[in-house]
Amino acid sequence: MTEIQTLLLVFNVTYRESGTQDSLDELLKLRYEYNHILGKQVSSLLSKFKQRNFEFCDKLDRLLSSQLKGLQAERAICKIHSTSEHIVTAPKKINDIYGILYTVVFLQIHCYRLRN
Repeated sequence: MTEIQTLLLVFNVTYRESGTQDSLDELLKLRYEYNHILGKQVSSLLSKFKQRNFEFCDKLDRLLSSQLKGLQAERAICKIHSTSEHIVTAPKKINDIYGILYTVVFLQIHCYRLRN
C-alpha cells in the first residue's frame, strides 16, 4: 500500500514536469489500482463491522419478539358482533363481551353437571 502511495507521488511529479500522455496514462492506471485496493479494504471492514454488529446486538431478542407480535396479531380479535348485532371494535368492550359469554357458558356447564 505504501509502495503505491509513493509511486503515486512520483508519477504526479513526473506528469507535472513532463505533461506527456504516457505519464498521464501511468498515473491514471496507478490511481485506479489504488482506488480499487482502498475499495476492497473498505468493503472488508464494512462486512466485518456488520458481522460484529449482528453477533453482539440484541437482534435475536428483537426477532423473537417480532415473531411473537406477529402471532398475536394473527390471533387478535379486532371486531365482533354483539348480541344486538352491532359491530364492536373497542378492545375493552370485546373483553367484557367475552367475559359475559364465558360466564354464561361455564354456568350452563356447571348446571348441566349438577343435574346429571
